[in-house]
Amino acid sequence: MHPTKLLCSLCLFLTPNLIAQTSPKGKYMVKFKDHTIRYQGTLEIKKFNTFEFRASGKEMNCKLSLGQWISQGDTLILNSFKENDLPDQFQFQTLFCKWWPFKQKRFLIRNNKLIALRKNRRGKWRKGKAYRRK
Repeated sequence: MHPTKLLCSLCLFLTPNLIAQTSPKGKYMVKFKDHTIRYQGTLEIKKFNTFEFRASGKEMNCKLSLGQWISQGDTLILNSFKENDLPDQFQFQTLFCKWWPFKQKRFLIRNNKLIALRKNRRGKWRKGKAYRRK
């Protein structure tokens, strides 16, 4: 068999497996602290490239974000809807929770975790909170 044909067939065989390993769909849990309040949150990555993030603290504070996602290799990029541009079916949710937008939030997809990435002052990406798959 010609080496290029062998390489192409090997690529076709491995591509679905690689895509399956980095599929971010599912529910992820995170615990974090914002000012003095500790939150426990759930990030749900849904089909059709939508996501829902919901977090609450013991003091009954609640944060909510809804939006769209794309994945590039092992990086997941979240973009929230703007609060005043939310689809009608989600408007009532902002009555109970404070809108908490993800502005170009990036995550690294590793094993069963999403690791939040942040830029430092020099512009390099650093690892932050880890969201673990439920």
